[in-house]
Amino acid sequence: MHQPLIPAGGHDLQSAGIISNLKYMMDNPGIGDNHDAPVFHWCYKRMGEFVPQLVDEGKQPRIMLEYSGALLHGLRHVGLNDVFDNLKRVTGESKYQGTVEWLGCPWGHAVVPSTPVQDFRLQVRAWQHHFAAIFGFDALARVRGFSPSEMALPNHPDIAYEFVKTLKDCGFGWVLVQEHTIEDPQDGSAPKLKHIPHRLICRNSRGKEATIIAIIKHRGTQPKTVGADKGYHQRAFVEGCRQRQVSPHVICKDGVQVAGLDARTTGKPGYQTSRRIRQRVEEIFGWIKTVGGLRRTRYRGRERTQAWGYFVAGTYNLLRMVRLESVTNA
Repeated sequence: MHQPLIPAGGHDLQSAGIISNLKYMMDNPGIGDNHDAPVFHWCYKRMGEFVPQLVDEGKQPRIMLEYSGALLHGLRHVGLNDVFDNLKRVTGESKYQGTVEWLGCPWGHAVVPSTPVQDFRLQVRAWQHHFAAIFGFDALARVRGFSPSEMALPNHPDIAYEFVKTLKDCGFGWVLVQEHTIEDPQDGSAPKLKHIPHRLICRNSRGKEATIIAIIKHRGTQPKTVGADKGYHQRAFVEGCRQRQVSPHVICKDGVQVAGLDARTTGKPGYQTSRRIRQRVEEIFGWIKTVGGLRRTRYRGRERTQAWGYFVAGTYNLLRMVRLESVTNA
């Protein structure tokens, strides 16, 4: 997770102060989506609440945490010490050490392919120093994995070599990568066994090799589905879904049969769930068009139309809140 540092206090960048973007959100809640600042605050500290609760219930949760140095610096600057209290608890106490694993990362969310080699090494070292200053050297010694910013890996052999060498020199044992960023050196294909550790080998232009264990962050085996209305009950769409290994949860036209979409799909509970959930979404649009009067725009100009859209959607949310509250009380 990351929150960038931004200039504040005037248009002169040479004299402007440097604050966390989170502080800017807190100080200016009426601008854009800045009202979400309390949600971000809770998001940063919630693992310190969830993990102890689950452990006390006898469960065995597993979580990886990755906070950039800029984020940690910003949280401290804003004075959100409750975040650090929660994180220190699940990081330092022995009963949580098998549950929580920290990942290393660059201090300022530096992206590997576009960052000079020497600067990236300083970014990694700076994060380690910052982490140790907060959580201690014992906690830093347990940080074995590294998460590259944006999951970006360099494709230039010399930069890739220096990237892996930097991680090894800094004491990391493995790196988290996405499945589409690496390939089998034998035939260039994607890894076949994505669920097991692999060895990432980088060879520079001089023939030197640097290797590190790679853990592939893949999408898992959960089936993929897509919902659609009757307009998509056609051969081309269904075939396209099947080619991409996606199950088409399409509303079927009466008396029309399309190859690839039959009772083997429509008879499953997941198909019925998709129809039910999709209907909830369509109900919202139907209400906005009929009751809210947005079947056609009644104002000229984008700003007026957008303001009316906000008003109608806000009204719907208020009505739904009342209904949800009545159901909860019942």
